[in-house]
Amino acid sequence: MKVGTIGTSVITERMIDALKQAGSEVVAVYSRGADKGREFADRNQVERVYMDLDSMLQDPDIDTVYVASPNSLHYTQAKQALETGHDVICEKPFASTTEQAQDLFETASRHGRRIFEAITTLYTPNYRLLQKSLHRIGEPRIVTANFSQYSSRYDAYLKGQVTNVFDPAFDGGALRDLGVYNLHFVTGLFGMPEKTFICAQHGDNQVDLGETVILQWPQMHAVLTSAKNCSAPNSVLIEGEKGTLMVNSSPGRVQNLRFIPLKGDMIGKKDTDASEDAGIRQLDNHMVYEVQEFQRILDENDEKSYQAARDQTMLVMQLLEQLERQHRS
Repeated sequence: MKVGTIGTSVITERMIDALKQAGSEVVAVYSRGADKGREFADRNQVERVYMDLDSMLQDPDIDTVYVASPNSLHYTQAKQALETGHDVICEKPFASTTEQAQDLFETASRHGRRIFEAITTLYTPNYRLLQKSLHRIGEPRIVTANFSQYSSRYDAYLKGQVTNVFDPAFDGGALRDLGVYNLHFVTGLFGMPEKTFICAQHGDNQVDLGETVILQWPQMHAVLTSAKNCSAPNSVLIEGEKGTLMVNSSPGRVQNLRFIPLKGDMIGKKDTDASEDAGIRQLDNHMVYEVQEFQRILDENDEKSYQAARDQTMLVMQLLEQLERQHRS
């Protein structure tokens, strides 16, 4: 892939590094500010800087566009890139609405292009090992996931300085920033739940600062927490009738995986750690794995894998909208 990037955030820097590690070439960056764009490009060893998106999309050396702008801009910028003949990697959350998401996939199809949601969880080796290891825990009963981190912009928010990540007009908030990883993690394993519940904390401008989501299937449920106004050790536990699988990191990184054997009544007994490693050591930049998979799908014209990724994105978009309607009511 020969890539042009939109956005100058830390996540864009991480993606540039991942693209390079995966053998892709980063041709140009787009930024509305000349000085900021040039400094960002120089820091990441990218030659070209564009301050006009139309001009970057006319660059014949670019075949793929990475969209990492504020959430509310994903749809219009991704669609523009598709309509000018580019494949697209779009940061999460994929779009503002299910209707927009559907339109992006249809636009990609009309123009013979592909569009991917950059949701790291699904492509990490340990998540794929976890999918293959579910049989070890028997019937799954309870999933608990926590992805909470104190935002570097929260103190400014408390002083009345509202940045994009805390602005509902830009699709800001904890659910779309962090909770989306929880949703992808659990639905990537168990599919669409039958029932959904949400309890959210709201700021003065009605942005969600944190929430707990409960998803229910016939014989199991998941409790998913994310927050931007506090922090906790991030982890996921999948409890089954024969044991537990534990990810002792955020649901986005899936940095490790452990199997914990079933414990019965421990009263009067000495508790010992019988857990075992069930994963592998991953690359420090876990974004490399999604880039490698997107490149493979394009190179091999793997329609089955592409459709599976599309269906997963649409599932989570439907859940996001459903949950947001609930916490607004």
